[in-house]
Amino acid sequence: MTPKPYLLGDRILFPHLLSLHMVRSDMNSTIISYHPDQEHRSTTASSLHSRLHAAGHSVYWNTIFAERDDPTFVFLSLLWYALYAWDKALEVLYAHICSVGSRVISENDIRLTQELHVIQAHLLPSLLDHFHKTVVFMLDTPYPGLDNPSLYKPEHRDCSKELMKKECNNLLSGIEQLEKTCHMQGKRQKNVMNLGFSSVNIEDSWRMQKLTEAAVKDSAAMKQVAYLTMFFLPASLVAGIFGMNIKELNLVSHGTLGHYLAAVISLSVLTCWVIIAFQLRPGRSEHEEEPSLAWRILGRIGWPVTMAMKFFAERKSFLTSRNKLDVPKGTLPISPGISHLGHQGEDDTTGLVMLDY
Repeated sequence: MTPKPYLLGDRILFPHLLSLHMVRSDMNSTIISYHPDQEHRSTTASSLHSRLHAAGHSVYWNTIFAERDDPTFVFLSLLWYALYAWDKALEVLYAHICSVGSRVISENDIRLTQELHVIQAHLLPSLLDHFHKTVVFMLDTPYPGLDNPSLYKPEHRDCSKELMKKECNNLLSGIEQLEKTCHMQGKRQKNVMNLGFSSVNIEDSWRMQKLTEAAVKDSAAMKQVAYLTMFFLPASLVAGIFGMNIKELNLVSHGTLGHYLAAVISLSVLTCWVIIAFQLRPGRSEHEEEPSLAWRILGRIGWPVTMAMKFFAERKSFLTSRNKLDVPKGTLPISPGISHLGHQGEDDTTGLVMLDY
């Protein structure tokens, strides 16, 4: 499918369909060209005729036309027009790719990746392959009139074939250069496209990070609200019970404010106890075995006792390790080479500083 015209700033890149047919014979040859409509300012027949006329007036092609009667050289000169058109189109397309690449670096717009896909559609190396096959066919199919001994001598035929081979190789070399340019632009376009996707992904990641941080903050705030609600839940429960209009709490009842406070304080302490028991994550060293389920439940229920035992065990371990160092009372271990006055000395290398207290 042929791509649609593509706007490149102040220029338009569009597919130019030009069909050339040549009928060769010993006495007369004819070149037939097919031109599409003028919707996209394609090359007209008069324009192509003027270009062929200008090629005939050049020194290089005029010499070839004068010395060689092979009409294939006329057809070959027209193919150079297509080569120049390809070169100009790729040059403009490369400048546009560089422009889009600079915009991708400074902007994080997903629409730029869509534009890069459109550019990729206009890089059509398959058309260059057809162009290459056309020139190869001309090289492999010489002018049939050269085989007529009455018209061309053997040395003249050999010279014409060598010149045709040279000119076709020159054209093939130009086509190969265009293929390399097209391949290079395709790689650059892919790099720019990857850069565009990476920029968009980085922007999305940054936004997701901000949303995650906001969600964490909201979660922490909701957790604090939940803790406050649980703390005041016993008071609300007792206040609701004391506010009920039942026989046990009427005017003749013996309920007082002290009873209310005693119930609130006791239930609040119990609630805090349960909260800390469920939130506590008791740690253990690598050398300790995994405690049983019953011991873990008892450890959670009796968390004050467990924390006190852990504190005294760590204190005992610290004192034991300190006694193993055999450090005299009133001294502090420091790095060797420091004297009593705090300066580096040659003889004082005990690593101890005396403190009077």
